[in-house]
Amino acid sequence: AALRERERMAAYGHLIAGVAHEVRHPLFALRPAAHLLTAKLKGNDATTEELGILDRETDRMHQLVDDLLELGRPREMNLVSCDPSGVVDELLASASAHQDITLPLGADVEPDLPQVAADRGALHQVLLNLVHNASRHARGATGISLRIRRRENAVTFAVADDGEGIPVDVQDRIFEPFFSGGSGTGLGLAIARRLVTEQKGRLRVDSTLGQGSVFTVELPIA
Repeated sequence: AALRERERMAAYGHLIAGVAHEVRHPLFALRPAAHLLTAKLKGNDATTEELGILDRETDRMHQLVDDLLELGRPREMNLVSCDPSGVVDELLASASAHQDITLPLGADVEPDLPQVAADRGALHQVLLNLVHNASRHARGATGISLRIRRRENAVTFAVADDGEGIPVDVQDRIFEPFFSGGSGTGLGLAIARRLVTEQKGRLRVDSTLGQGSVFTVELPIA
C-alpha cells in the first residue's frame, strides 16, 4: 500500500509540476502588470474595487502555483541532528512575526529531550504551517499550544487548539491535495505530510468536536 501510494503521488507530482510550470510564465507577466495598473489608477474611485480584485487574485494564483510546485517537486532532504528546543524557539519567533497568526501561542517542552533526525528547514515549515492553519481555520479557538514529548524512539511535536474540532468524516480527507475547509489552496496539509514522510516521520490528526484538534508530527531520534 505504501509503494502504491508513493507511485501515485510521484505520477501526480509530475503532472501538477508540469502544469504549474506552464502557468507560472503568464503569471509572471500578469502580476507586475496588475501592480503597475493599480499604481497608475490609484485614486480613481470607479476602478478601486476591480483593481483590488485583480491584485488580490493574482497574488492568490501566485501562491497556488508555488504550492503546486512544492507538492509536485520532491525536495532533497538534509537530515541532521536537531535540538527540539531550538526548533521550538525558532518557531515561536517566526510565529510572533507572522501577521496571520493572531491567536496566543504557548509551548510546553519536556526537559532533556534527545535530538531528532530532521531537515531543520522542512520541519520548521511544517510546524509553522500547522500553527498558521490553527490560527486561521480553527473556529472558536482562543489559543494554540505546542507540546513536545519523547515517545519511545521518537519525539512528538503536537500543535493543539481549543476550537470546535474537525468532523470525523472530514478527518480522513484533510491531507488530500486540494481538499480545503477554508479559503486556502487545500495543499498545505498535503505538502506537510509529504515533508514529514520524507523525513521518515509521521503526521496525524486527532480531533473531537467541541474539544479542539491536535496535529502531531512524530520524528525518529537521531
